[in-house]
Amino acid sequence: MREFLREFGYDTPEKLRELHDKIAQRIADDDHVDHTGKPVIKIRLEQHQGVIFAYREDDSTFIGQGNTKEDLIASIMHRIRGCTIEITNGELLRENNTQIG
Repeated sequence: MREFLREFGYDTPEKLRELHDKIAQRIADDDHVDHTGKPVIKIRLEQHQGVIFAYREDDSTFIGQGNTKEDLIASIMHRIRGCTIEITNGELLRENNTQIG
């Protein structure tokens, strides 16, 4: 990582602070933090043959799956910590309440 940062000109404490500030500003500008300052990860859910799958909304990365709401949450929390999760299509959980939870 150091070599990568050095290669792109972030090889001094001042330059690293500048990079940090740029990233923090971009996060704030994009409104990807909650009221406590934690990053917000938006996810979407899909159901296939009774299994719920969770994917990141921004890049479609698989995050987790479960047969029940509890299994799905445990699977997601295994991969993502320290963030606020926002489900963009949470109605899927409500519509399938009998199967999922």
